[in-house]
Amino acid sequence: MRKEYITFLPLCSDRTADMLKTEAIWEVYKSIRESGFEGKTVAQVCEDTHEPRSTVYLAIKQLEREGYIQGMKREKLKKLGRPSGKIEVKKGKMAKVYFEACELRAGITHRYEGEHENPWGDVVFSEAFFNEIGKMLKKHPEIEGINKKIIDFVKNFYIEKIQSSNSSEIKKLIPSDGICPNPECGKSHEGYEFMKAIVLFLATNLLESEEFKKLLQELKFSH
Repeated sequence: MRKEYITFLPLCSDRTADMLKTEAIWEVYKSIRESGFEGKTVAQVCEDTHEPRSTVYLAIKQLEREGYIQGMKREKLKKLGRPSGKIEVKKGKMAKVYFEACELRAGITHRYEGEHENPWGDVVFSEAFFNEIGKMLKKHPEIEGINKKIIDFVKNFYIEKIQSSNSSEIKKLIPSDGICPNPECGKSHEGYEFMKAIVLFLATNLLESEEFKKLLQELKFSH
């Protein structure tokens, strides 16, 4: 079962928000996301959610369109050597297996639609802020040094504290090394989300620190 570290679902348009008002769609999405790269067939999702086949088909169609899930035929998964390729189906049927779409695909889907690119667990910056602040940061090479320090900390924290922990609760959180069946992605969604959650947690701690509160006061953004 896929582990979850960031409980956030991006909304890229009014259409997406309207779609997600339906409880059945949430149930279908949850069922598919929790299956990880094992994925699920329509029949398995129906069994899991107790929803009619027609409801599940409609939900899957909408979730695919919005870039939250993707389907792949069993034969293709077999060629890729993925676990989902082992799913048994009735002879002569080319069952599709559905699993969580990678961030890359979700972003591309919405960019083509002329909407914000907002993959799982991310935020969207205004174009003016992104362009101007981005240009300024590129002129400061010390940023690379900060990035390296953060990456080194996350790496050491994971290896020395998380992987080596004797806590059964901590071990339950360790992401699996299953790789996305999408050849264009080629990474573990769980592993990526886990590392991203640590970095976001660090940022949250910083923003809530006394030092940051003092900075806001110093710059007259607080009293």
